[in-house]
Amino acid sequence: MIDFQVGRARLFIALLGVLGAAACSELVGPGPGHVEDPGILLVPSTGTGFLEPIWTKDGSEVVYLTSDALRNSRGLNAVSISTHASRRIPGPSSTSNLVRGSDGDRIYLTLAAGSSGESLEVARLHPTSGAFESVTTVSVGADDHLEVSPDEKFLVIGSTLHNVQTGASMSLPPGRGAGFSPDGSQLLYYRSNPGSSIPSPVLISTADASSQALHSTGDFHLAHRWVGNVPHLLKSTASNGAGTSSTIHLSELNAVTGAARDIAEFTARFPAVRAAWSPDGNALALWIPEGEISSRTDRTTLYVIRSAGVPKVVGSIHGSAGEPVFSPSGTAIAYFYYDPEGETGSLYLKPGI
Repeated sequence: MIDFQVGRARLFIALLGVLGAAACSELVGPGPGHVEDPGILLVPSTGTGFLEPIWTKDGSEVVYLTSDALRNSRGLNAVSISTHASRRIPGPSSTSNLVRGSDGDRIYLTLAAGSSGESLEVARLHPTSGAFESVTTVSVGADDHLEVSPDEKFLVIGSTLHNVQTGASMSLPPGRGAGFSPDGSQLLYYRSNPGSSIPSPVLISTADASSQALHSTGDFHLAHRWVGNVPHLLKSTASNGAGTSSTIHLSELNAVTGAARDIAEFTARFPAVRAAWSPDGNALALWIPEGEISSRTDRTTLYVIRSAGVPKVVGSIHGSAGEPVFSPSGTAIAYFYYDPEGETGSLYLKPGI
């Protein structure tokens, strides 16, 4: 699960640690019957940054960060889906967030600000023209994750809700934003709970910051989609199966009514899932760790489930993958592949989803 209080970086580090330990074994590696299908290699090595790639609005390019370590980046780049040629995007040399409002072209990012980095500047950058604009500056908090509404009218960074058009900001309880509703009127927010490591989901009105309690999956945020202004939360539960395998059961919870529906079950090597919905909410992509190291059949499989249908295998790798990131059309997925024997990420494309 993605721990919203710890963040994506530690999840990647943990997964790489598991895979790295397995690589030391003589039994590591897929068996003869396992054919890897990672897709198209776009960029062979991007360093060890842990920020997910971003599609441009027209789907012609994927923007990615090259870095030696988190918060020590070498800059932004864009790679063409058609020609696979990369270009450097003029702009800042270090950032800890990348996000795009789904209706807009500009990419929002954060930069260290202040004499000793005690603040964060939120800025936006046009990936084609290179036009750069500062939006706001906030104090560094315990969690400085950034989300932007589809129309770019609002953003939330850490526990600050900011109106981009008016420049006004409102303080929220400690927590982290997960995403804005399609019309930008609601924010799905995970509020920290004193004495508990599990945050509570709430809906926050962007008009006045009033909040509505939601039904919870009882765990950290994994993925969600919007049906109108109602968030539906993806839930993953695991139980031990035969040997060391786990059965992963996926379901979806209507966070307003509490109604649940089953999605699918998988037999996994260990109970870790990385998931994302397509922009229209009609397709769910999942990375599932499968097989066994002892029999040399271990692999990580990419599934796509469309419109409550059956899971379809669309890719397979031997290693660790970042979050599957759908193209705006929902017909392709970009992701970072992490070699279990190395410490670099390669950017791949899986078309024809």
